[in-house]
This record gives sequence, structure tokens and C-alpha cells, in this order.
Amino acid sequence: MTSTFKREPIEITLKALKALPYSVVSLYYLEKIIDPFPQPHVVFYPMNTFAQALIHIYKTRKKATHSYSVRAFARDCRIPSPRMSDYFNGNRKIHIRAASAILKNLPMQENELQILSEGFTHSFSRDKKVYILSEQDFRNLYHPVYFAFLSQLETESGYQSDTQMAQALDLELENLISVKNSLLKTNLIKIVNNKIVPNFDRVETTFEISNDDIRRAQKASLQRIIDHVDHVDIKHRDITKYTIATDHKKIAQAKIRIQKFARKLADYLESGPKTEVFDLSIQLFPWRISK
Repeated sequence: MTSTFKREPIEITLKALKALPYSVVSLYYLEKIIDPFPQPHVVFYPMNTFAQALIHIYKTRKKATHSYSVRAFARDCRIPSPRMSDYFNGNRKIHIRAASAILKNLPMQENELQILSEGFTHSFSRDKKVYILSEQDFRNLYHPVYFAFLSQLETESGYQSDTQMAQALDLELENLISVKNSLLKTNLIKIVNNKIVPNFDRVETTFEISNDDIRRAQKASLQRIIDHVDHVDIKHRDITKYTIATDHKKIAQAKIRIQKFARKLADYLESGPKTEVFDLSIQLFPWRISK
């Protein structure tokens, strides 16, 4: 399927995307407007296949409205209920034409459209070297050191030896070897000619990561900063902070904007030569803690 649109960067609103006929919502066009990943790197936020994104949206709606059924969801997508059940059960593959029709027909909030559009791009991208971390995978590999190891493989020095890798990541040799073995066991890396190389261009998390596991990962990332902030020169780090007053109703939209900005900044930082690994994180946190 080819697009009739000009092949150049453009801005388009989500409302305009919904108005497009699915016959012209081409893979190329969606790749251009749904923030693609031109450089291989580790993705540390939920993004998944179209089918799993669809299931995630249904489950979220089901939690909000207990009586919301698969039949009702299928009606909203304008497809037969048995077909939707087949999609959910994995008995039928969602092809690009059907996925485009669902994108066009399903009434969605902006965050839902963002999730489903990302699932579309992932499912029908020409780049298939993507690994989806299962909930169990993430439980074992939640600590940022595993993702730092994978990112280090993209640098100019890459992997030369365990000792060199341990020095690059500021790890004890024993810890480095443990990280390497865990990644080998999960099939995220492989050994080629006595060197470590990644098996995939991107690593993404499933939608089904529990809140407890996400909290563990977030705590580990924050603790690492706390432990080392005194030892990193201000020239090599940035922690920009604003204390603001806002309406909690804006938080969901703010999280989407943060995600988009962080992805674009990551793309910029990963373009060109790579010499070492950095963590990029943005926090939004309430001042009043409700117990």
C-alpha cells in the first residue's frame, strides 16, 4: 500500500488522523507521524503489538465500566464480535487493513489513540528486530543496569572484554558477568567471534507490567542518581526541576507529552557517534502524598 501524501515531515492532529480513510493510512504515513525510532536503542516504556494494544484498551475500559463487554467493544470497533474474540484469543491475525479500519472507527481518548497508533507502527513496521519483555522478563531485568549494558553495546567501544565492559559501566567484574549471563539467558544478546552483540534493535515492555514491578524499576533508577549525584560534575548531568500548581485532570495528558518529548530527545541524543551511556528520565510527582 502506498500513500498519496508527500513524503516529508508534517504535523497532523490526532483528530485529523481519525478522519483519514483507512485506504490512505499507509504504513509509511503512520511511521512519519507516530514518532518512529530511526536509531536502534532500548525503549523503557509500554509499547506493543496492535493486538495487545487493543486488548489493553479494552481491559482499561472494562475496569472503568464493569459491564463493558467484548461484544460492546467489537461494536465500537465496527467489527463482528466473534472476530474480536478471535483477535483476543490469538486465533486470528489482525492484518493491516483491519487494523487501519479499527484506528479509523473506534472512538478513543487521545491517550488511547496514542497507544493504538504505536501498536500499529510496531506491528506493521519493516523493522522486526524488536524484543517484547514479558512481565516475568521485566521482573528479572527491572534494574537499569541491564538496559545500560545493552546501550553500551551501541557505543564506539562496544564490548571488548568483561573487564572493559565493567569499567565502562562502573561495575564490579562479578556483577558485570552476572548481568551478561542474565541477558544471554533471556536471549537479548549473543556471542559472535568472542564478542557480545545484541540480538535485537529494540527492547520494549509489555502493557501488562504490574505497578509493583514498575515501582521497583523506578526506585532503582532514582536510587542510582542519589548514590552518585555527588560524584558527577554538573557539566555532565542535568536535573531540571519546576514546582508548579496544576489540576490533576491534566496529568494524563502531561504524561503523554512527556513521553513524546523524551522519545524525540532520545532520538536526537542517539543520532551520530556514541561514546558512553547516559540515563534519560523525566519525573512528574505530586507534593501531597495520599495514604
